[in-house]
Amino acid sequence: MFCLVLKLFPKTKNLLIMRRLYFIVLLLLSSLVYGQKSVLLQNVNNRAKELQHHLNKTEDSIIFKSERTIYEIMIFNDDFERIIKVKDTNAKLLIADIPVGRYAVEAVLIDKLIVITLLRNESFNLQKLTPLLTTTTSPYSKDISPSKVVSTVKKEPFGSENNTGRTDLSLSGKTATPFIKEEKSLTLSKGFTSKTSIRPRENAENTAKSTYWVIHKINNGSSSEKILKIVDQKTVDRMIQKNEIDMKTFSGRLNELTVWQIHNTTGFVQHKRRNKTNYMNIESDSFNFVPYYKTDHNLDRN
Repeated sequence: MFCLVLKLFPKTKNLLIMRRLYFIVLLLLSSLVYGQKSVLLQNVNNRAKELQHHLNKTEDSIIFKSERTIYEIMIFNDDFERIIKVKDTNAKLLIADIPVGRYAVEAVLIDKLIVITLLRNESFNLQKLTPLLTTTTSPYSKDISPSKVVSTVKKEPFGSENNTGRTDLSLSGKTATPFIKEEKSLTLSKGFTSKTSIRPRENAENTAKSTYWVIHKINNGSSSEKILKIVDQKTVDRMIQKNEIDMKTFSGRLNELTVWQIHNTTGFVQHKRRNKTNYMNIESDSFNFVPYYKTDHNLDRN
């Protein structure tokens, strides 16, 4: 009966064959995409032709090339944001440490904004950082004050990359004035004085499963970078410890680390969407308006 139908309706036969071919092609493409650690969906719009963009062979970086100057590159989603200042015709955006997920990548030229989509399908299984302190203390019982640094650790700021970052992203509106428990002055070798402010730690039971919003500005003189992301308690403790160490070095003395505790992650993401430019200066029930940790600078030359 089925063969009779195909003979009477030859177009039906062709339609069935085409459907099978489409299904096979779709299956192969799906297997190819999910077999890759990173997939870059290129922008094929005519306005984006002048910007060449592709993944490198190891799929851990995005390569950009343009005849005109690329001023800035931003990669972000609801939970992560990285902004890099370029001011060059070539750029390389490292993505090996970016969590799995879907991201928007924006490249800023003098008269246009080119948007690209990145799919991170698999992590790169980066090695965990070696502990930086010879003696560790609980972050819940007292303020972190590293006394000795392992000699083999390089004096390099946390999160540094081969790319540069932006410095002109100060938030508008009023600024938070957190309750300060203790102020520690660090005298650097070249006459700089830095002051670090730490809020009192909450009980371990209340913070062990907490999440935090982190803004980390890495300044090394000639270049800078700004990283914004949601992290857990373990990551926050590690970042604070590393920041305390970097504050004692000449290369990391200008770094800034600010941490806010999040009470409701979903509510915080919605709050961030509603107030895109100054969301951390507007109070919300989704997070603690007073920073959990904040580094202040008081630079005076002798």
